[in-house]
Amino acid sequence: MKILICTLGSAGFYNPMIGLAKALETQGHKVAFVAHHRKALYLRLAGVMRLSVPCEGEGFTISQWINPEFGALQFKDVMSAIRDFTPDLIVTQPMVLGCIAAARYTSTPFVTVGQFTPLWQEYSWQDPGVPKALSKLRNWRARELCEFYLSLCRHLNLTDQVRDSRDLLGVLHLIRSVEPWLQERLPQGLAYAGSMLWEAGPSREVRDWLARMQQQQRKIIYVQHGKRFFLDTFWEKLPVWSRSDEFAFALSTGQVCPSPVEWPENVLCLPYIPQSLMFTQCSHAVLHGHTTSVLGALLQNEKTIVLPAGGETVDNAIVCRSLGSIKVIDDWSALSFDEVINHHFTPHEVNIPETARGFDLASGLICNVIKSSQLMAFN
Repeated sequence: MKILICTLGSAGFYNPMIGLAKALETQGHKVAFVAHHRKALYLRLAGVMRLSVPCEGEGFTISQWINPEFGALQFKDVMSAIRDFTPDLIVTQPMVLGCIAAARYTSTPFVTVGQFTPLWQEYSWQDPGVPKALSKLRNWRARELCEFYLSLCRHLNLTDQVRDSRDLLGVLHLIRSVEPWLQERLPQGLAYAGSMLWEAGPSREVRDWLARMQQQQRKIIYVQHGKRFFLDTFWEKLPVWSRSDEFAFALSTGQVCPSPVEWPENVLCLPYIPQSLMFTQCSHAVLHGHTTSVLGALLQNEKTIVLPAGGETVDNAIVCRSLGSIKVIDDWSALSFDEVINHHFTPHEVNIPETARGFDLASGLICNVIKSSQLMAFN
């Protein structure tokens, strides 16, 4: 079977899709990507196929995901890929609205890969046991997703009847979580898919810096800052924190555009530092709380501070509060480095099934979707 993967252009989105593609290819499926042109070399080095499309994937810029003009670029690229690649199934993300519009327009079955918790749920189909604050956020996100999608349809002059967010999540919506300890009853059409963590190996610069810090016997603090849209950040804290003779800091900035800083030798500041390496080397982690970073910390049972600051990751933070190895701090404005490293973490033994650590669950669920589609076509 042929599977088309359409992903936004940020590591937290495209890395899981690369790992999924590799898992599906080992099961005999042919997989191709539609992605931003700036990721072409990365995808090629990762060993997956990226299709040539008219707009070169420009519409998959993550900061423009709600912009109808960028959604229209996505739609054009995905329509081209559907015509040339003729996929049996599309795998995408709920925020890739142009891809969802193309899939629905052509009646191509699609699966969406979500985040750490089920973010897009109206009140009518939520688990009644969900905390009130989380329930309210999910309802708001679901309604907003539908509004953005319908705005794109109007821009494209498409008529599409969307009942609620379930119509935009496809035949299956995968939750990137590591059950069994995050117990929540999921409605039909949603399924836990494991961590879905994949990333390329570290560069020589990262390896050499880490070796120097280990020779100096410094403890490593891994900081993954991440993007905050129109919100304050904890970036200004880091130059003060880094004045330490005992610790070294690996700062992975992600999509954030920080002000320039002259960092001392004990700080490595790069747009991307592989977390799978750093979580095995660091004594503490300070994270923005997005899905991939939280899952990495949980899998390593790492002592982690999450600083959501009321931002995009507050949904994850609500769930993280119940986990002993993660400390959630909402107000970090007066937070000192001593408070970060001296926080008390409750001992928390995590028993994660091996199937939840990689892509076995996700690829198995997608293969079941393909089998169901084949059976329906046969009947």
